[in-house]
Amino acid sequence: MQYTTIEQSKRLVELGLDRKTADLHYDGEGDVVGKGRCLALHKPYKDSHIPAWSLDALLKVIPCPYQMTRGRDGAVQFMLLTVLRHDTFDTELEAVYTMVVWLLENNLLDE
Repeated sequence: MQYTTIEQSKRLVELGLDRKTADLHYDGEGDVVGKGRCLALHKPYKDSHIPAWSLDALLKVIPCPYQMTRGRDGAVQFMLLTVLRHDTFDTELEAVYTMVVWLLENNLLDE
């Protein structure tokens, strides 16, 4: 399963992504735990309650139609059908994470 790193998760929280959209969280040991909505994500932010997003959870916050393809070279391209961006990435999670960050930075997410 692909999920955000601790650094990526902290960045998403900094940018204002609702912690309740996360489907996992990091425990105090730095391991990802939880299936479904985690009670720890509803508590005040603490380093021991860092949310983590799976690829599916990040895709659910994308507000418009998208297309994700993998080229013959293995590169992943993720495009919002309403925004002209044609970046390529190594993994699906990297592509979707980068797009969610871009949406948050440009105030295009209603989070």
